[in-house]
Amino acid sequence: MRVSAIIEARMGSTRFPGKVMQVIDGWPMLAIMIQRVMAAQMVDTVIVATPEGEENAPIWDFIKNAPPVRLVKGPENDVLSRVLKAGRETKTDVIVELTGDCPLIDPWIIDLCAGYYICGDWDFVGNCQPRTWPKGMDVRVFATETLARANREVAGHPREAYWREHVSPWMYERTDAAYLTRNLESPEDERVPDLNLSVDTPEDFRRVKDIVETLRPGNPIFLTKDILTYLARLPGYENLSGPSQVERVAGWLQ
Repeated sequence: MRVSAIIEARMGSTRFPGKVMQVIDGWPMLAIMIQRVMAAQMVDTVIVATPEGEENAPIWDFIKNAPPVRLVKGPENDVLSRVLKAGRETKTDVIVELTGDCPLIDPWIIDLCAGYYICGDWDFVGNCQPRTWPKGMDVRVFATETLARANREVAGHPREAYWREHVSPWMYERTDAAYLTRNLESPEDERVPDLNLSVDTPEDFRRVKDIVETLRPGNPIFLTKDILTYLARLPGYENLSGPSQVERVAGWLQ
């Protein structure tokens, strides 16, 4: 059984063009994410799935020099087809779907979600319906063949463009129980769903850059609890998830 982490990445972005290649600690943001994904024990292969447009050449050039990461090109807006193509071309059995705007992704969470999927009888396992971990720790796991089924079923649907842009919600957002799904929740001391650790804007990037450049030198694969411990010491984070969040994290430290 081949388990592949497929990272959806592109240069185009309305609010922050080229964000995945912005430099943090001397490396493109995408490289930081790839390193963290490769630390997951359940992942056999890391694949970057990009759009086919030439504006994505900086990503292509970087991946060519970053073995053993694989590169697959596909449609820009039909991300479902792009990820499905990546899964099929690499003979992947189980897809761990990730987005390139999550450079702080926690390899422990990847292993948790992938482990639950492989050991259970699920069509889909994820951790953000509802969200309990911070935004930017999103992991979605499903079989390549399950995605192929979704690809067939969304064809001609009134909201087909939405389902294709977002890849896997067809499996877990509907109410007809057509797919057997499992949502995993965070430990209590990591339950900060309102905290944004993804990168959508330059301000988000500055926050993530500070976290990486502070924690990475002494601990390259720092985890979510390490991030929360660091943030709890900074002013302005008192209300991440209610007034007691800093106290909870501080208490965990003791």
